[in-house]
Amino acid sequence: MIKKVLISMLLLTLVLVGCQKKPSLNEMVNDDTNDVNKQQETTDITTGNDSNESDVDTESMDKIKELEDSLAEKDKIIDDLKNQNEDLNKKLDEKEEEDKKSNTSTVNTGSSSSKSSTTTTSNTAKKYFRVIVGSFDKKENATKLKEELITKKIDAYVSPNNNKYRVIAGTFSQMKNATKRKDLVDKAGYDSFIVSE
Repeated sequence: MIKKVLISMLLLTLVLVGCQKKPSLNEMVNDDTNDVNKQQETTDITTGNDSNESDVDTESMDKIKELEDSLAEKDKIIDDLKNQNEDLNKKLDEKEEEDKKSNTSTVNTGSSSSKSSTTTTSNTAKKYFRVIVGSFDKKENATKLKEELITKKIDAYVSPNNNKYRVIAGTFSQMKNATKRKDLVDKAGYDSFIVSE
């Protein structure tokens, strides 16, 4: 159980770090262009030469290409981490379902000479509180809502459930933590509710 919590916390941290606001490409290009312009002005003043615009354009275009490549690599890493997080959450859900099924056992009582009766017992399984934001027939719709939540810095994932796709904004072992997350989701403008499973 502790391993599950630690893995979830680690993945949440990775996703949140990856979702921090990155400067836009325009901001990065503007900063670099300002630096190039300042360097060119200094060169013009000290050398008295006219600026060569084609050199500046070439340098700027090279820098833009480098920044675009870097941004694409980082976006790919973030997408990979999100996919890994979804896969782990699916495995966690499947494991929880298996645990629920294995916690229910059948016990036969009585002796061989008398009729035996069957009693079903259930071990006290740990309850989890999930913040549900939506349930969809199509996975694409659930994924779209999940992405909207992530852009608003609310961790969310899609989980299949009874031929539907649920958008879950968190799974918690304590109700008070689930309530805090529900309040955050509600403040972001989405209806949500908590289920105990």
